[in-house]
Amino acid sequence: MTLPSAYQIQCIPARVNLSSSSSTSSELYSRGKVTPSCGFPCVSIEGALGFLSTGDGIVPGNNGLKDQNLALKWIQRNIKAFGGNPDSVTIFGESAGGSSVHYHMVSPMSRGLFHRVIAMSGTALCVWASAPKNENIEHSKQLAKSLDCPTDNSKNMVECLRKADAMDIIKKDTIFMKWDFDPMIPFKPTVEPDVEGAFLTEHPVEAVKKGKSAPVPMIVGITKNDGALRAAGLIRNDQLLEELNKEFDKIVPVSLIYEKTAHNVSLITKEIKKFYFKNEKIDWSKRNELVDMYTDGWFLNCADETVQLHRKFTKDPVYYYMFSHRGVASFSKIFGGGEEDYGVCHADDLQYLFPVGDGLFPDKTPTESDKHVSKLFTSLFANFALSG
Repeated sequence: MTLPSAYQIQCIPARVNLSSSSSTSSELYSRGKVTPSCGFPCVSIEGALGFLSTGDGIVPGNNGLKDQNLALKWIQRNIKAFGGNPDSVTIFGESAGGSSVHYHMVSPMSRGLFHRVIAMSGTALCVWASAPKNENIEHSKQLAKSLDCPTDNSKNMVECLRKADAMDIIKKDTIFMKWDFDPMIPFKPTVEPDVEGAFLTEHPVEAVKKGKSAPVPMIVGITKNDGALRAAGLIRNDQLLEELNKEFDKIVPVSLIYEKTAHNVSLITKEIKKFYFKNEKIDWSKRNELVDMYTDGWFLNCADETVQLHRKFTKDPVYYYMFSHRGVASFSKIFGGGEEDYGVCHADDLQYLFPVGDGLFPDKTPTESDKHVSKLFTSLFANFALSG
């Protein structure tokens, strides 16, 4: 397919957005309004994030990332027909989308399909973005059992699951939750067995250390108070807050997702309570500390580790930012925090790249300061897409 001759334009850099974990692209980005004023064609990849794994050749895992890989290959073949330059593709994503673009950096399958990377509030090193060994296999069997499918044979189990209604499978996410909605994301990217068509056969850290990361420039960023994603709704829920105070030692390892990976869970939990809350009761006065705990545990730590890793083992530019502008609207309201100020929440930076506020915050009018930040932020990303 090609553009009519009247619309032939000079090939320009293409930007590919990999959706976040919080919602689908169609919910976040109004159709026809996703392209900023910088003149870049934006391509949004939509589809199920499938990370069920049997740990063998039947379903090795990472189907969601392989789905994205196919979309990136399609873009290479076709973006020129839409005025885009296949030799200048920038992939970017927020939250799970951020971890996705980082995974594509370390996967041989995606080599050469893009030329710059932007990971916003998420990388492959985040605790919620990488499954501990055998976790996906165990969860896959648990899911199958809940749907009355056999679990003793991978082939039979998968054949049974394929006959199940998709919505029934989605609704089963709740069986993995030990407290409220935690642990977040029961099926995650995983290291696959070394079989044909594998997307990832070694941990991202090892891949980078061995020089297997794509030789492309990278931006890694977070919002100043990303942890409000979880803390904003939690601090306003009296029942959950009471449970957290009573069962802190049991809940926090689950919520911060180190229950299965830490060597000394009880000691770490004790230090967390002392460091953030001074061993005091968590209430409204400790809301900022609760936000900080989730910001550090879910976002800041992995962002910093990613930047340091790539700076040490790669030669390409790595840029690091913290988005600290609190605008007239905040996603903390979407996440259950009401109108209170929790700082710069997870996903707050999206509204300065895309007009998401039109649908999500119809009663909020951007201030002049918001407009200025939006212009600056889009310009920074546009310049990166142009020159790295």
